[in-house]
Amino acid sequence: MRRRAVAEIEVRGAARREHLAVVWSMLHATYKEIGVKVSSPEELLQDYDVWVIAKGKENRPIGFYLMKTTPFGIKMGLGGSDGSAEGKGHAIRQLRTLFQRPGVYGEVSHKVRDFVLAAGTPVVCVAHVPKVLGKSVTPVSEIDYEREISGVGRVVKTLVGNPRGIPTTEWRRPSCSRQAVEESLREAVQARVVAKLLAHGVRQA
Repeated sequence: MRRRAVAEIEVRGAARREHLAVVWSMLHATYKEIGVKVSSPEELLQDYDVWVIAKGKENRPIGFYLMKTTPFGIKMGLGGSDGSAEGKGHAIRQLRTLFQRPGVYGEVSHKVRDFVLAAGTPVVCVAHVPKVLGKSVTPVSEIDYEREISGVGRVVKTLVGNPRGIPTTEWRRPSCSRQAVEESLREAVQARVVAKLLAHGVRQA
């Protein structure tokens, strides 16, 4: 039997609000096991300007992904499904192709990382991650790093996809400059030392 095609609609601007309730519900269903980093529905409108809603049988919403426009292209932020077999299946299929597109990139972890990397998605060497994210990270390997996620804690992540102007590599055999990785690690250590000194100074004040 041929699988029914899932329709996707891209939503921007004020039109996002009419989908807010259903997206919020699917978001909690998707992230309940690993934690939700968003404290209110309004944050979704503030943080993500490009929404894609997937609709299945009877035009019913079965999935979503929320993205933001950046100087490096479109950064994937959050994605998930309604928990149905149709919704989960579509989400997995999208993960295999979404980050192959030029200018589309995002951070992945846990099971999502496994799906995405197994599909041959390009990865960004950890030395380039601070430039793309605009924040410091703690390198774990040539392509993996750890950073604090609000409402979740410290998480090991990988930056995947094709951010504009940033070189990428293959995850099984990453071609990353050892010198650049070591420099990134030193900067991360120095940043932590400075943060501890500042925190100590504040406590003593």
